[in-house]
Formats: sequence, C-alpha cells, structure tokens
Amino acid sequence: FDRFYGFLDAETDQFAPELVSDNTHIDPPGIYAEGYHLTSDLVDQSIRFIADHTADRPDIPWLTWVALGACHAPHQAPIDIIKSYDGMFAHGWDVEREQRMARQKAMGIVPQDTRLPARNDGIKAWDDYSPDERCVFTRLQSAFAGMLDHADQHLARLIGFLDQAGIRDNTLILVLSDNGASQEGGPWGFVNAMGPYNFRPEPMAEKLRRIDEIGGPDSHSNFPHGWAMASNTPLRRYKQNTHGGGIRDPFVMSWPKKIAGRGELRHQFVHACDLTPTLLEMIGIEAPEEIAGVAQMPIEGESFARSIADASAPSKCQPQYFEMFGHRGIWHDGWKAVSFHPSGTPFENDTWELFHLAKDFSETDDLAAKEPERLAQLIKLWWSEAEKHNVLPLDDRFRPRFAENPAR
Repeated sequence: FDRFYGFLDAETDQFAPELVSDNTHIDPPGIYAEGYHLTSDLVDQSIRFIADHTADRPDIPWLTWVALGACHAPHQAPIDIIKSYDGMFAHGWDVEREQRMARQKAMGIVPQDTRLPARNDGIKAWDDYSPDERCVFTRLQSAFAGMLDHADQHLARLIGFLDQAGIRDNTLILVLSDNGASQEGGPWGFVNAMGPYNFRPEPMAEKLRRIDEIGGPDSHSNFPHGWAMASNTPLRRYKQNTHGGGIRDPFVMSWPKKIAGRGELRHQFVHACDLTPTLLEMIGIEAPEEIAGVAQMPIEGESFARSIADASAPSKCQPQYFEMFGHRGIWHDGWKAVSFHPSGTPFENDTWELFHLAKDFSETDDLAAKEPERLAQLIKLWWSEAEKHNVLPLDDRFRPRFAENPAR
C-alpha cells in the first residue's frame, strides 16, 4: 500500500481512536462533542485517497481497502440512531430469530426447508429474563444495530462519491465480513467490557444504572450471547467456532461494467482463500511464480469466477478445512464434519458431527451415527489438510497464544 490511515489493533474506541497516518501516530481530527466518529473519518479519508489518485494518475488502477471498526466491539454510534432501535428489538431474540429466518427464506438467502436450531448452550428463552435484564439486553443490541446502520450510511456515501466521480461502473466493490457474530460479550453483555480485566465487575444493577451510556464515549459495549445467536440466524454457535455461526459471512460483489447480475444470489460454497484466484481470473492475470526474485508459496483456493456469471455453476472441488483454538471443521462436496472443542480438554475426546449442508443449511441433522464411514473419511481428510496447511500441532490456548505471537 502507498498510503495508510486507520488503527492497527483488532479494535479501537470509535470516538477516540488510536490513529496512524502512514507511519505516524496522530490525534483524531475531532472529538465526540463535535460529532466525530471513526467510521465517517475512515470514509472521508478513503474518498480523499481515491480522489487524489484519480486526479493525479487516472490511467493507473487503484485498490482501497476500507477496514472499518464497525461492527467489532466496542459498539459505538450516535445515540439518536441507537435509541431508534429500542422498539425494534424489545420483542427479544426468540421472536427476532423467527422473523429473520422468515425474511431470509422470503429473499431466497436460505433454502425453504431450513430449520431453526435450538438456542445455543446457556441461553434461556427471552421471557425467562427479568424486565431489567431485557431492558439492558435490548439497548446493547440497539447499540450494535446503530453502529451497523451508521456504517451503512457512510458506505453509501463512499459509493455515492464513486458515482459522482464517474468511476463507479468500472470499480469492483467487495463488501464482506471476517467471521460470525461475537461471543465475547458473554451471557450478559457489557457496558464496559474492559472492566473485568481491571477487577471491576459489572453486575446487572450497574448495567441498568449506566444504560444511557451504552454506545457512547464512556462505554466499551458488547451484546450478550442471545443477541449474537440472533445475529447468526439460522446458524449455530459464534465467532471463534467452526460451526456455521462462526464461519459463514455476508459477501457482496458489484462491478457494473463486468458483472451483469444486479441483486442476484449465489449459493455455491466459497471461502476467503478463493478470493485471490477469482479476482486474478476476472481481470485476466495469471498468478506470478515469484515476486522480486522471491519464490512464492502456491496460492490456496479455487476461483469461483464461473459462478458469478452462471448461477448453476458447481461449487469448488477442493476440500476446505477450518480450525480455531482447537475447534475443527472440514467441508467437501456438500458435506461438513465439525467438532466443538472444550478448551483444555484432550483433542481425542472431541465429538465430531456430520452434516449434509446441501440439504441441511443450518446444521441441525447430525448424521454421524448414520454414516460413520463418511465421517471417518472426512476426519481423515481434515488431518491431511491440516498437515498440508501448517495447522498442526493443535493448540487450544487463547491468551497465551496472543502473548507469544503478537503478530496474530
């Protein structure tokens, strides 16, 4: 990259971010009281970078990677947007899951026979919580929704600039996320998720007392497991897991000059590692065998360019492995084997599940007992792929791994 503007860590405060401009740490160009928010700042700078480049060298292609803090914690947004969502979510996560799946089916995002799985472990029915708890949970969800709404508004502003500049038609836009909804808010959510790290517990009474701070400059909020579950509708578990709720993400492509589809859906199985070969094929470039005299590792993944033009094109042929803190999974030819790993327990004690994703999108019908041979083959394939891609040895430690390898 020729230029950089943003934050370097996994997260930052949206009203007082730790900013870097190129190679220099800088103070934010505004403060909360003046209406500053990192998302709008990042979009401002993106527009500036693109405008400067196209004015100076319109003949040279450009890439702008807009890495927002939204919707990673802390969930922070203008308070008027946050409060506007309270009424929308007061019905709770059980009703919300039902409504979301109905909309997904109506839009064709999930198959019509998709089943809603049981609640994730440890989550009670919405009506089993007290009125105070439901009030706090609703506001924590509203902060998440407000942050996403705010991000959408500024994404629209960026795309509007491309239209105004007359470069939208020949710009490939990718909108994607990195994982499923976070479980890091725990069962009760947080007004200040950093408190427990500093020996400051946050009982429900304190959450309620600070409810109007949620999403503002004095908060570091994250929603509870119940709303994370609802965000992953109709999938199971969360970010850091290898069930569908951890690894399935939204992905939107738009390139008016090259992609004829407008709002069409594709259901082929693709993975992030398939993106590079796809983009290279779309722009007609072969991957180089070396860069500046340094031999490259082979590019992982398989191009899905054929499915962009043809909705009936087959999914990738290669198997796709997953691993995260000992949780494991593998997809191949419409089938998936997956294992949830309790941290600190022997890996050989893990239970593997088997799902036919082509007929069971939400991973609700475990076929492990009915098809033990197929499961054994997929587990064997996982070990082979894990060895090939340097996943081994398995390591289920969490904080120590970050401490030993800060680059992660």
